[in-house]
Amino acid sequence: MKKIIFFTLIGFFLIAGCKKDHTICDTFTELTDHNHLIDISALSAAPELLDTLAKYPGLQVYKIINDQYTIGMHCNVFYQGIKIFTDNYSLYKRKNGNSIEGWDTIPMNINISFTPLIKIEQAIDIARRTLDYGSTCISYRLGISDLNAGTSFQPKNYKLMWRIQGENGLPWVELDANSGQVYRKDDGVRYIVLG
Repeated sequence: MKKIIFFTLIGFFLIAGCKKDHTICDTFTELTDHNHLIDISALSAAPELLDTLAKYPGLQVYKIINDQYTIGMHCNVFYQGIKIFTDNYSLYKRKNGNSIEGWDTIPMNINISFTPLIKIEQAIDIARRTLDYGSTCISYRLGISDLNAGTSFQPKNYKLMWRIQGENGLPWVELDANSGQVYRKDDGVRYIVLG
């Protein structure tokens, strides 16, 4: 029965999708957000966390944990106003005591050039040759990535990158802003295993 419903829904979406007039979006939008992505008023219960945000203005809160045991925050990290795509920072305070725990570090010195040699138009062309963006509108951001992210006990290897992404963040391509080499990409396709 589940399979019949699933295939009926797939058929409905295919038919509905064929009836729409698709227009190609040819606008490019630079992403420049630095402000917190959510309301941080819940953090007033943990002044230490607010002190951390005041001390490190390069942190951008995107998620707050506030349960019976802890209050905490997950943050994107910016360095000199440039987002680090591969780094995050988390900080928690236990509610039944004063212990504070943090994960990851906030970089204090990234020794790379912050002037891209590849213009954004070139970067978008490379991204379009790498992945199919279809008719989605494209947004972009100059950022930093650690090429060793996800590996254990490797030193940071930061590079200046362009991230070219479609609406809602997918698909995306991350390429070196100086050489044009593609380092990471995500076409947005997710496979569902039916069982």
